[in-house]
Amino acid sequence: PSIANADYYTEKKTLYAGVTSAEVKNLQNDLKYLGYFTHYTTTNYFGSITKNAVVAFQRNNGLTADGIVGPQTSRMIKAKKIVKSAKSYTGVPYAWGGASPSGFDCSGFTSYVYRKNGITIPRVSADQFNYGKWVNKSNLLPGDLVFFTTYKAGPSHVGIYLGNNQF
Repeated sequence: PSIANADYYTEKKTLYAGVTSAEVKNLQNDLKYLGYFTHYTTTNYFGSITKNAVVAFQRNNGLTADGIVGPQTSRMIKAKKIVKSAKSYTGVPYAWGGASPSGFDCSGFTSYVYRKNGITIPRVSADQFNYGKWVNKSNLLPGDLVFFTTYKAGPSHVGIYLGNNQF
C-alpha cells in the first residue's frame, strides 16, 4: 500500500491546533504510519489528539515539543517515513536493474522508496547524484541519499541514510 500521504511538507504549510484542512488528515495518516496517532479514525480537524501525537513525535525526535507542524517537524516526519519504508524492504533480493519489491539494485531501491513517499528522483545513481543538493557528511539527516564510488569512477552506488552512521 502507498504511504505517501502528506503534502503539507512540500507546500510549506504550518499546521496547529484549531486548523481544519485535508492536510490535517494527511498529517494524521503519516503519524499513524509512524505509530504516533492511535485514534481509530482520522479527520480534517487538528484537535487535542492530533496535538498530543505531534508533541510525542517531536519529543521523541529531538524537536521543540510545541505541537505545531512547521518546516522542521514536517521534514522529520518525511524522513522518518522514508526510513521506515526503506527498512520494510529488508531482505528483498538484489537484481541488476531491479526497481520493484521482487528485486532491487541500489538506485532502483532508492527511486522506489522515494516515489512511495511522494518524491520523484532519477532512476540511475549517477543521475541521482547530480539531481539533489550536496551536504557534508557531518550534516547528513535520516532519509538523505549517500553515494559511493565502487567499480567505476564517480557515484556508482547509492543508499538511504538511516542515522547513526548507517545506511
